[in-house]
Amino acid sequence: MNKLFKFVMIATFATFALASCEDVPAPFTEPGQTENPDTPDTPADGGTWDAPFTVAELISNQTGSTVWVHGYIVGSIPESAQSATLANMTFTADGAHYANICIAESATETDASKCVPVQLPAGSDARDMLNLKNNPTKLGTEIWLKGTSEKYCGAPGMKGVSKFTLAAPTEDDDKGSGSGDNTPAEGAQGNGSLENPFNPAAALFCCCCHAIAREYFLFQSAISDCALNARSF
Repeated sequence: MNKLFKFVMIATFATFALASCEDVPAPFTEPGQTENPDTPDTPADGGTWDAPFTVAELISNQTGSTVWVHGYIVGSIPESAQSATLANMTFTADGAHYANICIAESATETDASKCVPVQLPAGSDARDMLNLKNNPTKLGTEIWLKGTSEKYCGAPGMKGVSKFTLAAPTEDDDKGSGSGDNTPAEGAQGNGSLENPFNPAAALFCCCCHAIAREYFLFQSAISDCALNARSF
């Protein structure tokens, strides 16, 4: 009886392990929600790599969507600011903070209300290559950025920059092979060695397969036990 119970439990666990590896359903779209069918997280009325938002359009489209924006690096909210708000931004590289930049539609803009603060994620190419503290010559540089359109430093802005380019973006830039790409490669990559480690997708796949293989081995062992017990009756 104990053998049969063990067999049923192992079979149930193996079924669960297989089910856990299935694809997660696509996000639900609420009635009336507008989105681009080719890139569901991008608004249908702009913000794409081939039709990026202007700074003014980004200010007006704080939807939490992933978008492209075009502008010029005109300053940052400095480390010395009493509060990290757009009103305290400076139009210079002096005293700049490494975690943010501010962009505008003109390289000579001096009105903070026409600028947006941009978060430069820790450990990203964007922070390493664009922050004015370490790259003061980037002041005035024309830039295209991809990130999330949402409030930052108390004002309409962009967070989580995942891609950027200093020339008009191409489809390759958008998909991940262009400059400034900070997005993990899609699909399983790597072989688990020190020289070529697994990416998250490959690690998850490997763990899932290991669990299935282990349960299959136990399943086969349980069948063999049941067969031996049957012959002993």
